[in-house]
Amino acid sequence: MAWSEQRAVGIFAHHDGGDVPLGAGALVTPGLVLTARGVVTSGASLVVCTRDGRAHPATHLPWRLGDLDVALLSLARPLDLRLAHPLLLLADRPLAAHDPWEADGYLYTMNGALVDPWRKVGGRARSYAPGGERLSLDVTTKLSAGDGLPGAAVVVGHQVVGVVGSGVMESAGDTLTATPVGRFLGDAAFREALGISAADAAFERRVLTTVTKARSLLAEHAPLREVLAAHLAIVGDVAAELVRRRSVCDLAGALDAADL
Repeated sequence: MAWSEQRAVGIFAHHDGGDVPLGAGALVTPGLVLTARGVVTSGASLVVCTRDGRAHPATHLPWRLGDLDVALLSLARPLDLRLAHPLLLLADRPLAAHDPWEADGYLYTMNGALVDPWRKVGGRARSYAPGGERLSLDVTTKLSAGDGLPGAAVVVGHQVVGVVGSGVMESAGDTLTATPVGRFLGDAAFREALGISAADAAFERRVLTTVTKARSLLAEHAPLREVLAAHLAIVGDVAAELVRRRSVCDLAGALDAADL
């Protein structure tokens, strides 16, 4: 499973009188946090707080992309965590209307304050096609107009599909806007910052090819769905073990061997 709640972190401005919450983010590697650019450009000293309550100093922003409201924040020391490869976590995937989504973070209220403690927000996505400019997310959690959830990762089906912007909610407090992963996943500097190698890129192409073939089979051959699902479950078990070992190239080979 690519997404787990241990990836969700809080980002704070460090002050002698106490740390002040600025927003949220997601660990894409043990040493890098993906968040909204507006969360981390205040000029303050930053710390990242993990779900176990520990604070970890952050050092710099190794990646930004023009005026896009996303950034990577680097920790002074990588955390001792085993995380699935970033290409398994980040996805520019199509969303159907009413697909469920969720996000964890600190609620930004209309009076300009961030609310502590941590909040889990969720709802239903609006239709989205890969390559789109933004994600529009209908919120079913009770919020108010002018609220926001800056920097939080938008999670659909155990993958991060977007980053909630540092702005506030629209209309009557029922819509959040997020930057889709597709706006930056292909950026060369972003991939370099994450340490994505040529071998990883080859793995990514194989995964996408396999997923495309599987979707086609599911759409065109309904009677085969149970057989295909069982086959994918077997392959998935192997893939999960290889991901646990962080063996990306072996995972690519296993997917090829599935011959979907």
